[in-house]
Amino acid sequence: MLTPWRKANNYIGEDYSDYYVVLFQYRDSGTLERSNFSNALEELGGENSPNVIIARSSHWAVGWVEHLLIHKEDKKHIEEAEKIIALLEDYPVLNEGHFSELEWEVLVSNIKEVMKLALEKECSDSLAKNIATWLHDNDYEDDIVDYDGHGAWPSYRSIEAALQSIGVEKLSSQLFYGEVQ
Repeated sequence: MLTPWRKANNYIGEDYSDYYVVLFQYRDSGTLERSNFSNALEELGGENSPNVIIARSSHWAVGWVEHLLIHKEDKKHIEEAEKIIALLEDYPVLNEGHFSELEWEVLVSNIKEVMKLALEKECSDSLAKNIATWLHDNDYEDDIVDYDGHGAWPSYRSIEAALQSIGVEKLSSQLFYGEVQ
């Protein structure tokens, strides 16, 4: 069941009282929430209809918030949105393929971040993708942990194993033993 948009006591933005909330996301939303928000928006035809909108606002605690809204008079989109909500009540993922792609993108990004922090230099997309592929193909899933729903972080041990295996010995020794030549 969709809920009507309600104005918070301290909210000073635009009034959306004529809209229902389908989903929302905010700066710190996890991979699953971002995937579901994106897929729900796509299922509803995007922002191409004046009756389907994303209300964006700043928030002191979470940076920003986006609400996916449908006008209360748009029966067609309300019916579609209710189906989306019912699907989410049965299973938490709207589109497994999209969610998996987003998880992959976040893993590659996190590998690049680990490499940047450890080596103080940029890691190419190509190398990060090679490391991620190697980790997946060599059963290192237990060393890739998603602590908070914001994407998986590989262990240093798993990155070292991947670097050694794919023949990037110099980076491996720099990353783990501080040997810079």
